[in-house]
Amino acid sequence: MRRLRADTVYDALQVFRNRLLDYYALKGRAVERGEKFNEGVPRLKPPKPTYKEAIASTLSVIKNKLSTPEFAKSLERTFQKVGLIESYASDGTPYYTKFQSRKNGSFGADGENVKREDIESLKENSMVAYLVAYSSRKKKM
Repeated sequence: MRRLRADTVYDALQVFRNRLLDYYALKGRAVERGEKFNEGVPRLKPPKPTYKEAIASTLSVIKNKLSTPEFAKSLERTFQKVGLIESYASDGTPYYTKFQSRKNGSFGADGENVKREDIESLKENSMVAYLVAYSSRKKKM
């Protein structure tokens, strides 16, 4: 989408440049003749995108960029690095990466890897805890 907007602004800049050159050429001729030149300096006014153009460019990006196998693979790598989906070791065993945020805000995964069985037991335990909390809350109402 940035590329489309940059192309639009670039086209407007080229038109503006030509209008500005014409302005100074006309002004120079008027000064040579001793005439008054009352026209104002042209202003750069790149067109604002319409809703139709914005929606069309968004759909174009989704269709052409976000549906490629490269994008899907990069998204999968990101999810694996932060532990949202499982990764696979060289021997084929699945594991989840334990993500630890850093104080300086840099991106990365540190710590040991967590086995799938541990994650499944955590999911079950958290689901049980949620159901107990929900049922006790419901009883109070």
